Amino acid sequence: MIFWMSTAGLALLASVGGSLPRMAHAAPFRQSSAIHLTVDVGYQGRFRDRQWVPLRVTVSNDGPDISGELRVKPNGTFNLTSNTYTAPIDLPTHANKQLFLYAILDVYTQNVQVDLTTSDGIQLQTTTMPVSHAIDSDLLYAVVTESPVGSVDLSSAHSNGTAFQADWQIENIPSLAQALAGLDGLLLTDADTGKLSTDQRTALQNWVLSGGHLIVTGGPNWQKTRAGVDALLPIAAGVPRAAGPQPRARRRGPAVRRRARRSWCCPPTPTS
Repeated sequence: MIFWMSTAGLALLASVGGSLPRMAHAAPFRQSSAIHLTVDVGYQGRFRDRQWVPLRVTVSNDGPDISGELRVKPNGTFNLTSNTYTAPIDLPTHANKQLFLYAILDVYTQNVQVDLTTSDGIQLQTTTMPVSHAIDSDLLYAVVTESPVGSVDLSSAHSNGTAFQADWQIENIPSLAQALAGLDGLLLTDADTGKLSTDQRTALQNWVLSGGHLIVTGGPNWQKTRAGVDALLPIAAGVPRAAGPQPRARRRGPAVRRRARRSWCCPPTPTS
């Protein structure tokens, strides 16, 4: 389901990716200060039980070339490790890479460890991030924005349970639709969706077609916000009207045409 939201109201349209990782074994540890490894897990540390969880990994190498793999190890009670997942990676000297890994976590998972190992099994760097399981009554939202004034707050948008919000940028959106399945809604506001990769766009489309709730706002930067998701929206906007006196009924936004079998309500706010 998609919502197109402007300052005047909402338009509603009633409207799921990648190879899966394999299991691996522990490796001897020899830390390298030349490797820098950071990880964003799930929806700002939260996840749904037994669903694919995105891990956005950033890794850089200031030392010699490395050919190895990244290992994801979910750790539960008493630091017991369940399945371990791996993905190959090549890091030439001065390389700086960002990539997604995916893992299935359960209610007993307390933290997720990510290791970088060489092709001969030597562990060069590791990082561990705490995670929290979202219960069924909890709502998980992601807000994608590049606004300099900060993010929209959706934490009060709930009836039962608690709402949690992940504040993302465009690069945080996974390229696997299943990794979006844990979200109750994704809001795009004041963000240039034209920067979405082909895989990200496909993931969003498949997620929406499987019942995902996508909200896209209007406002002064509405063209950039809808640029990469225009095919998913229930309205098609034309060129904003020129400034000056206009009939009252037309003052709220650019010309729109109704697409077959798609309902719409309010167009985005035009720029001046």
